[in-house]
Amino acid sequence: MRVAVVANARMPTERAHGVQLVRMCAALAAEGAEVELVVPDRRNALGDDLFGFYGVAECFAVRRLPTWDLAGRVPAGARWQRATFIRSAVARLAADRPGLVMTRDEWIAALLAPRVRTIYECHRFPGRALVAWGHVVRRAHGVVSTNQWKAQVLVDRLGVDPERLVVLPNATDVDAISRAAPRPGLRRELGLPAPARLVVHAGHLYGWKGVDTLARSVSRLPADVHVLLVGGTDRDIARFRRRHHHPRLHVLGRVPHGEVAGILRSADVLVLANTASTRESRQETSPLKLFEYMASGRPIVASDLPAIREITGDDCALLVPPGDPAALASAITTLLDDDARARRLAEAARARVRPHDWSRRARALLRFADDLPRR
Repeated sequence: MRVAVVANARMPTERAHGVQLVRMCAALAAEGAEVELVVPDRRNALGDDLFGFYGVAECFAVRRLPTWDLAGRVPAGARWQRATFIRSAVARLAADRPGLVMTRDEWIAALLAPRVRTIYECHRFPGRALVAWGHVVRRAHGVVSTNQWKAQVLVDRLGVDPERLVVLPNATDVDAISRAAPRPGLRRELGLPAPARLVVHAGHLYGWKGVDTLARSVSRLPADVHVLLVGGTDRDIARFRRRHHHPRLHVLGRVPHGEVAGILRSADVLVLANTASTRESRQETSPLKLFEYMASGRPIVASDLPAIREITGDDCALLVPPGDPAALASAITTLLDDDARARRLAEAARARVRPHDWSRRARALLRFADDLPRR
């Protein structure tokens, strides 16, 4: 089957959706699909070597379509950029007629549906006009939700046919992360004393990711515990450092995605401290980083939010109230001081994440596409 994966995304990108797009394309290709990733042709300080950036084999095609690259340059520039990309993508794919189009853009799915089988992958809801948006989404042949909460809203409030919907959470490369060696010399690189214990948070430094809560928890941790933040743009890192200063708080910045697993495996505890400040954080997200954490075999402290609890349950992470530095510090200390409990949580997480592998997700998606009711 020829599959076009369409995303209005600057690629490569430092953001997590880039990992999801590339890993899904590679997994679909490994299942025998002829895959093409369709993205806008935009200026990119990260270059255009998508395969080298993500460390994957060149197993699928990449097509860059013309767009008015005005985002951030003129008023409403992002809207013009998206509109012109939608126009380019619909025209090209209507002519090419792949066997399946999979996209995060509801308008591309809706406009192509009369001519091409389309699947809309729902990662988040719009901030307004939800009901009108639902009318557009229902035109797609199928809808993928990355968690149960969004699936319930899609069916109950927006009228999506349950037979045309499937829940497929995000995933990770379980075996690769499980086998990764801890990063040699990481503690020396950070200038840590030999007996130091290390807590790691990986991901962007957005406020809703809870990095401010984690930073405020450092002073409450035992004196031998250091906290490392991995990821973030230069601008976000500079802004974060202006707000937070502590000798045991370290910011490594962005590293190549292939190096993240080794850093996770070097941690004593991993933290996912999402806040409850946004609907995305509370209910919409399916955090890629959480799946990577679970595959690493290291104990996890995470915010007790519906989107996270859906993945971990009660037995794969120590869950704490979001936005509470004292509770976060207490939970981290508990796992650092209780090896047996930390080991139980880590082993349970690694077992639970096993089905959430990119290859299994790709197979499930292709089965869903094959089984969609005909129109």
